[in-house]
Amino acid sequence: MRRGQSASDTLDRKGVLKLLQAAREIDKEFVEIGDRLVPEAGAHLRESDLINLILDDLPYPIARQEVQKQKAFVGRLTDLLPTLLRYFKFQSVDHVVGALLFIDDCFYRFPQIKSAPRRDRALREAIQATERAEKIVGEAITALAALPSAVSVDFQKFFDAYVEAKNKKNSRVIDKGQGTRSSSRIPNQNNAR
Repeated sequence: MRRGQSASDTLDRKGVLKLLQAAREIDKEFVEIGDRLVPEAGAHLRESDLINLILDDLPYPIARQEVQKQKAFVGRLTDLLPTLLRYFKFQSVDHVVGALLFIDDCFYRFPQIKSAPRRDRALREAIQATERAEKIVGEAITALAALPSAVSVDFQKFFDAYVEAKNKKNSRVIDKGQGTRSSSRIPNQNNAR
């Protein structure tokens, strides 16, 4: 921005798009290839989306939708950026580019953040699931401990066979450097005495 010019005098849609591209620092080859694959993709898509488009991981219709979404974003940014620039009185174009990078990141990540569960809710749900599992395991141990010892001995044999088969199945996952094996004994009222 030149001295004596207001932000609204220097920023039209092309100017905002140029600043946004400077903030995104996209490889020029990706821009050229993206434009050949989807019109205006190079000018509007973020680098990660361009790479996905080039690798054919981003389907054409979705890429077109994203270009339209980005064009609408640039339109809103063109309307709002001059006011933001007047308010914040940035000293250099680098500061404007940095601010645009933050705005762009917020715009890009907002749908993901909006659809994700809140951290406190996710933690609360994980704690509740752990408590339910702990309660179920406790009830199972109590039920097994209440069995007569003859049934416990037979059950212990079946349980040991199950644990052995499971250990053999999972042995390829276990680190060979760890030679430890946990006890698979079921608590028994008779053994506790």
